[in-house]
Amino acid sequence: QAEPGQFSVRIKGKQDDLDKLLVVQVGSTLDLSQEGSLSSSASVEIDLPMLESLTVEEDVVLELSGFQQAQMELALAGNSEVKAHLEVDQLVLRQSDSAVLELVGEGGKLEVQLSDRARL
Repeated sequence: QAEPGQFSVRIKGKQDDLDKLLVVQVGSTLDLSQEGSLSSSASVEIDLPMLESLTVEEDVVLELSGFQQAQMELALAGNSEVKAHLEVDQLVLRQSDSAVLELVGEGGKLEVQLSDRARL
């Protein structure tokens, strides 16, 4: 994980894929988006000291791990697939469409809102 107040973004893949990715920071929000499809070999690694909320849309495959904190909110949509290993006291999860979440870890309270074809 990154040091307090620090984050790092590493993008790996073919130059064509790298040219399609856009990473923008506005305050404490980091926005990653893409223009067009990426090859299966493209990957983005982000180190953060803390993750308050995460929104995952469209056809994204994501692994999330290493977070030990009081609260976190996850919003998953589209055909996204997320594997998360977390230690979060209070986790709020909003899941819709065909989004799939594999959740492992420890916590005190889990609040879940499922809609459409979402699976937990």
